[in-house]
Amino acid sequence: PFLNKTHKKILEILIREKHSSDIQLSYHTNCTVRNDELFNMWNEFRKISVHFSIDAHGKLNEYIRYKTKWDKVQENVDLMLSHPKVHAEVHTCVQVLNIFNLTDLYDWLDTFNGKFANMPFHIWMDQPSWLHINILPEKLKLKALEKLEKA
Repeated sequence: PFLNKTHKKILEILIREKHSSDIQLSYHTNCTVRNDELFNMWNEFRKISVHFSIDAHGKLNEYIRYKTKWDKVQENVDLMLSHPKVHAEVHTCVQVLNIFNLTDLYDWLDTFNGKFANMPFHIWMDQPSWLHINILPEKLKLKALEKLEKA
């Protein structure tokens, strides 16, 4: 929606017709795109729910979500969280690539001092099968569990 011109036009109509204050908007974003016009239009709406799709912290997120730049993700998260009407959550696809580094993501989320409604909503990746955590040997699954329990 941050790139969609039709979305912007719809919001403009809702504002012009004085319906916006009764509407809650909901977005899912990978935090790679910024749209200052939409950001400013959000002031006219009742509430903005933003679901950030972030699978890891830093370089690992860049690897999992190829072509993502962590600095840009951080900048966009900071911007959206600064909006007074934004309520945010993080959605994380748990997989082989991040199972041992989820605690780094949790630590990063803690730096926002409660600005997120919950800790990450976990989506257990089952496709493609080679990213499912069940492919790990039992010993590594136990090691991952141990690390997560200490977090």
